[in-house]
Amino acid sequence: MLAFNGSVCGKKMKSLDALVRGRHGFEHWLRRLYARSGIHGDLVTIRGIDIPEMALGALGNVNSRTNPARAEVDDIEDILRRSFAVSD
Repeated sequence: MLAFNGSVCGKKMKSLDALVRGRHGFEHWLRRLYARSGIHGDLVTIRGIDIPEMALGALGNVNSRTNPARAEVDDIEDILRRSFAVSD
């Protein structure tokens, strides 16, 4: 979600980048933290056939209405595919 929202939250992302050391910024720092902790999306497998329904459910969630970047169903489906292991 950081990458998706980054285009509309430039000032906030720069503030987060300033909090961490290194030239790669907050998102890189967070990815490294996840990797060191063994946290990664492919620990959870979702069925590809379920993605459209999951995306519609997410679109109807109050959090999607308050998200900084407006997400369409296709955007959410893409986020799901990049965030989890997908089986057919």
